[in-house]
Amino acid sequence: MFTESIIKWAAVGIVVLIIIVRIIKKRNLFVQLKTDVETQMSNISNYRELRHNAIKDCMDILGVTHQNDVDAIARLGIEAASQQLRVLGNKYPDLKDTPAYSQALVNIHHYSEEITASKNILNKSIQNYNKAISVFPALIVANMFGFERETFIDEEKMQSNKFSNTDEVDFSQYRTQKRD
Repeated sequence: MFTESIIKWAAVGIVVLIIIVRIIKKRNLFVQLKTDVETQMSNISNYRELRHNAIKDCMDILGVTHQNDVDAIARLGIEAASQQLRVLGNKYPDLKDTPAYSQALVNIHHYSEEITASKNILNKSIQNYNKAISVFPALIVANMFGFERETFIDEEKMQSNKFSNTDEVDFSQYRTQKRD
């Protein structure tokens, strides 16, 4: 009788221990997936900053001799401005022959591609995270530790998207000052 009681409690203890270990492993998986999401958000912000700097370099070079074009570009959004800077490189031979301008255009293109790739990776990370916290019985563990679903990057809703640094290039700094 005493031996049966010990065996029974030992079995219960082992089952409880297994459940606790599984809960801890699931929680750690969720933390890892959440960290992946945060890393990708950070990557997007980093590439946006690098693209901002490359556009600033182009605008500075362009502003030396072509202020009217700088004023026009300053009224455009980030994507349109990037395209217009490439067009101006073809329009003005002096810009086309300026290595710094050409390199800045290459950098803008590269960083724009990296932003797109990072957004795709971020969305995949969000998908993996959301899937992991949504399936039973992991859903119980996720709720126990306060893990919540993340939303995907959506260009149309970028302003309200909590993941991305939405700071864009402030082109107003390149406009000429009107004199009275």
